[in-house]
Amino acid sequence: MIEKSFDLVRADLGVRTETRWTEILFQYANRIAHLWFLRANGVPAELVFVSFLNDADMKGPERAETWNAAFAVADHALGLPAGHRLAKHIHHVHPDIREL
Repeated sequence: MIEKSFDLVRADLGVRTETRWTEILFQYANRIAHLWFLRANGVPAELVFVSFLNDADMKGPERAETWNAAFAVADHALGLPAGHRLAKHIHHVHPDIREL
């Protein structure tokens, strides 16, 4: 059932690769699929990824560009085309934990 749901999302977003979302980056793909489902059912949902900067305990990145590059690689791996119809509803924020 999950694979069929992912197939619907992939088709609607114009994914042209055969990458199986159940096999790579499942949690990321699942969040995108949930956003798709909510919006397809009339819920004006937005997806926000919170990626912390300067988290020394987790050895996290110091710059937002590092997170942006990681998400760009994830999008590419899933075959998400640039500017797909959900792109404007996916947001990335990068709070610096030193300022919290």
